[in-house]
This record gives sequence, C-alpha cells and structure tokens, in this order.
Amino acid sequence: MRYGHAASALACQERFLAGDRTGAEAALTTELIDLVSLAATPATLERKLAAYEAAGVDTMIVAPFGDRTALLEALAGTR
Repeated sequence: MRYGHAASALACQERFLAGDRTGAEAALTTELIDLVSLAATPATLERKLAAYEAAGVDTMIVAPFGDRTALLEALAGTR
C-alpha cells in the first residue's frame, strides 16, 4: 500500500475478511486514518475543514458515520 502503512492496512483487511470488524478497526493507526480521511468531532470539524480549504480543496465527498442527522447538521453549519 502506498503511504507507508502497509502493515496496518493488511492487518485491517485480513481481520475484516475474517469477520473480525473490531479487530479490523483496531488495526488502523491514527496516522493512517488521518492520512486518508477526515475524522473529526463536532468540536474539531470546522478547523479540519478549514485546513482543506486553505490547501485549495473546494469539493469534498462526504460519507458521515454515526448519528447521520447530527453529522449532517454539523456539516451544514460550516461553510
């Protein structure tokens, strides 16, 4: 895998394919998650989106997880 996180990605895949979703989640490092996604709480969402905007990103595909209604409301509250 690109990005230098092959061990984490492979462990995640192996555990997921074996039906161990909790183990798959545990195999992902914080660094890998931050590298390939935007993971935020309502308190950190605006700051993280601002960093993407500062880097020139003007379009994002959003696939919220968790309380979808609350997440979409939080996203709608940002610019």
